[in-house]
Amino acid sequence: MNVSEAESRAKAVGETFRALRRGLKRSRGFALYVAICNSLLTRDELIANLSASMPDKVVHRVVLTTKDEDVLAAVEKVIGKSTAGVVMVVGVEQLLADKVRAERLLAGLNLRRAEWPSRVCSPVVFWLPQRFLGDLMRGAPDFFDWRSDTLEFPELTTEQARPLASREWQDGPDPRFTAEERLARIAELRARIAAIANPSDDPAIISSVALWWDELADHLSLMGELDEALRILKDQLPVFERLGDVRERAITQGKIADILQARGQLDEALRIRTEEELPVYERLGDVREQLVCRANTALIYWQRGSNGDREKALALLHLALADTERLQIPEAQLIAALIQQVENPSIGQKATAQAVAK
Repeated sequence: MNVSEAESRAKAVGETFRALRRGLKRSRGFALYVAICNSLLTRDELIANLSASMPDKVVHRVVLTTKDEDVLAAVEKVIGKSTAGVVMVVGVEQLLADKVRAERLLAGLNLRRAEWPSRVCSPVVFWLPQRFLGDLMRGAPDFFDWRSDTLEFPELTTEQARPLASREWQDGPDPRFTAEERLARIAELRARIAAIANPSDDPAIISSVALWWDELADHLSLMGELDEALRILKDQLPVFERLGDVRERAITQGKIADILQARGQLDEALRIRTEEELPVYERLGDVREQLVCRANTALIYWQRGSNGDREKALALLHLALADTERLQIPEAQLIAALIQQVENPSIGQKATAQAVAK
């Protein structure tokens, strides 16, 4: 392959990558995507980049084995009742390669078709090689009527795939931005906001502008401009209330608590976590956000160090650890380490708090 062909292929994959990421970020509840990729290495690199470019979402990886003929059961085993993040299903080709297992797999997908939207409240991506696409579509046509899109990814080298996460970012503050890139993004966001000169009653426009403000506050916070970031976040709260977006309002409250904690205003940060943020995630049944909020609340108790705070921190961390282990997400090891350090303060409180913040 010559240079121009390689560049053309990388560009095409970049466009498809962004299309999939947009779909995943905009999905509310269950949605179904089919991703075609013949190379397992490219597939894994793409999944890793999707995860890196969506730091606000947990990526659940469901690896099917020859015993997993009931895909819905396999997915539920990994994600539990989580309503956050996205689901990547890999290993379908192992089942489709065997005629008997393929028939059971496809029949099960069709038979349980109606259950998916109520049991899996997250977008799902089925990854498989091109040669099995026809078998999948012919064998389970009812299930794949749910499909929002089919996306094809040609094979890339690791060097070609890695920039997809770090340089094609459009949706939020990528923590790997250089200072120059972050300043450029801030300028772009301010220009977008300024371009909406007159207030609009269109909820879609209001929501877009609110999210631009929200991202701008994130960038300013990362740059240490906490006062300006806090002002912006507080001014956006009424917008999310008017839109009826309780989740975004809770997320924004959490960001306000982060800034207050960084400024040493621990009592107010604790009040927001326990009264404004956590109850919303509990009502929504969002286990992922609940465990993150509990871990963050535990850090405030630990940092404050008043009578009984250590015990409260440990109780919250153990609840969070149980959820991370059940959902099989990476934070389990980090929270377990944090529990050890709260139980043994001599290990080093500051280092762990910094690790969790990252």
